[in-house]
Amino acid sequence: MKRKILIAVALIVTVVALLLAAFSVWRMKMLLPEGEVTLAGHEGGMVCSSDAYNAFVPLMSQAGEMGLSQMPFEGTAAEQRAILDRYAALGLTGPETVVTSVNLDDGQVYANTCAAERCTMAEMAAAEAMCWQDTRNCTYLAIRFRGQDHCVLAPAKDAP
Repeated sequence: MKRKILIAVALIVTVVALLLAAFSVWRMKMLLPEGEVTLAGHEGGMVCSSDAYNAFVPLMSQAGEMGLSQMPFEGTAAEQRAILDRYAALGLTGPETVVTSVNLDDGQVYANTCAAERCTMAEMAAAEAMCWQDTRNCTYLAIRFRGQDHCVLAPAKDAP
């Protein structure tokens, strides 16, 4: 009898957990914009979209000891393109893993190159910490991993 009760409780807990997970996924899809913003004039360059972010998620644990959720962006698509152009101006070309943050007030991009391919937690936080020394309006922008740029910003709400 006790075993049947334990199995029933475990089943109920599992169903509730699955329902909560499904609700969370649905809520995220409803809240995040569906458009995308790309580097202006950079064909095949970095794209800020939910699809591009989701494609990077499986690689995130290989890139560093800390995962990054997709960061909301409250500005316009034009403002986001200007930030991406500043990112491109860094001229990152090598295979090194680089974590970047952006000052949302003035668009200044902060970068930290990791010592090894997989960043430590401290290395992943360093770019945002540098930004926070200047302002409190900072967010993660992108991770360059194995020669590929991965945007962690959600697309601007007015993105096409």
